[in-house]
Amino acid sequence: MNPVAAVQLTADRRQSTGEGHQALVLLLTGSGEGLSIPAARDAEQARLEAEVLRRVCSMGGLSRHPLGIVRVRPQEDALSLQLVDEPVIIGHWVEFLYPRVSDVKDAGEDPRDRVGGVPGLRSARMPGGVRLYRPGLGAAVLLRGFSPGRWERIAAKREGAYGSLLRRPG
Repeated sequence: MNPVAAVQLTADRRQSTGEGHQALVLLLTGSGEGLSIPAARDAEQARLEAEVLRRVCSMGGLSRHPLGIVRVRPQEDALSLQLVDEPVIIGHWVEFLYPRVSDVKDAGEDPRDRVGGVPGLRSARMPGGVRLYRPGLGAAVLLRGFSPGRWERIAAKREGAYGSLLRRPG
């Protein structure tokens, strides 16, 4: 396949995800079709991705990467996100994702209105980042592009208010 054709076949996915051409060209099949974005393998993977992104979407911002996401690498069994390596961004991700119950009395009648973060979410350190998951399920969101130690330090500061659920295995 000539290089110009390969660039055209990866163009849509590069624009949507921020992935590099060199990584995507390895996925080309030679059929002449552009690369699609792989769908989640199962409903739990899709649900975890949606809940994580729905929580951090409220972060907003006016920067080039308003959610702190530099690159997205979708796979069937995991969603890999490269984040901006800035403490304030990592802090916001921990704050928005950390499971917690608010003590605000005017949150509404329904107790679910008092729940913040992603219920049941846990994190585990991995080489080059942090793995977000729910115990017993195969779904995962991989956060990369920053030191996992930074995530752990920020999460540890939040434990006084929210407990250590996010980092407790099982």
